[in-house]
Amino acid sequence: MRSIKLYVLLFSLVIQSTTQALAAAKSSVSTAEKCLNVSTNLTVDCMNRHLQPKTLTSCYKLSETIYSNQSKENVKNYCFYSISEFPTLIACVDSAKKFYLGENKDQALFECVRQFASSITVNQCMKMSKMMTFKEKSNYLARHCANL
Repeated sequence: MRSIKLYVLLFSLVIQSTTQALAAAKSSVSTAEKCLNVSTNLTVDCMNRHLQPKTLTSCYKLSETIYSNQSKENVKNYCFYSISEFPTLIACVDSAKKFYLGENKDQALFECVRQFASSITVNQCMKMSKMMTFKEKSNYLARHCANL
């Protein structure tokens, strides 16, 4: 009988601590996550109205506070395209590498080539084509690089 009471007591303690941990996790959802979870808001609208990161670094840091991978990727898209402050090709490529989805990373690399078209070398361009996730896009960029 004593062992049953002990098991019941331990079980109730486990349930209670699990419930408290879940409540704490829900309350620590970032402001960005709350804003992005409102179905009527698009990412750009949410970011512009509520969060307004001032620099690229602060924007990427904000994306890391988000639990949802889709929302995180959307914020990275916002950071890359809306807060473009790339002084160099290397800075642009480093930002492109932050994307998780290959499609987004490849598009960002194309954007880097476009932004620095006047100063990019054939070797730099070829290196970027090798960073691409999708072979077709890599080949397309390599053909473009060969014509520089």
